[in-house]
Amino acid sequence: MNIGTLYSSLVKVKSKLIGSGVWINLGFDEHSYVLTANHNIHDEKIEIFNIKGDELESSYIGQIGELDIAIIKIHSKCDINVGLCLDDHAELKSDSKCWILGFPKSLVKISEYKSIDLEGSILFYDEDIFFRIEQGLPDNSEREHIDGFSGGPIFEITSKGDIYLKGIITDSFDDNFSYKRIRGEKISTIYNN
Repeated sequence: MNIGTLYSSLVKVKSKLIGSGVWINLGFDEHSYVLTANHNIHDEKIEIFNIKGDELESSYIGQIGELDIAIIKIHSKCDINVGLCLDDHAELKSDSKCWILGFPKSLVKISEYKSIDLEGSILFYDEDIFFRIEQGLPDNSEREHIDGFSGGPIFEITSKGDIYLKGIITDSFDDNFSYKRIRGEKISTIYNN
């Protein structure tokens, strides 16, 4: 699998906080969109940077319903084709791989690209989506290992190489992050709102 395809859809969101976002193409030639956690946004003053560090011309559209999700319009086309998982009951294939990407405060210190990806499993419980990190993290797993991931993508990659955006990260499940679980909003829920 080419992890570069995943990284090309990752953006850094700078506003109230420095967070993550996912850049998606919805079929328009002249513009595209970024989804991020709404708690990353402050006073609609936003800077969006692609993975190369280039600033993207953008404008804040708003919060999606009551969800902790915001949508931002990018005034250029996105050439990344990531499928959106809009089926509420879509199950993961047994041979799928799952990833999250983002800009967490502490983990980027050990990453050459100032962003990081983690492999794991997607879990569904009622209306919630969770991501369980299966890789080793530093022993002192604290909040700084999750802060900055907010707004980032939760991806499923099938054995055929198809990439599906399953959710957007909004928070950690555990206060001290010791169980390495991340909470998100399902793309189907975001779409329905």
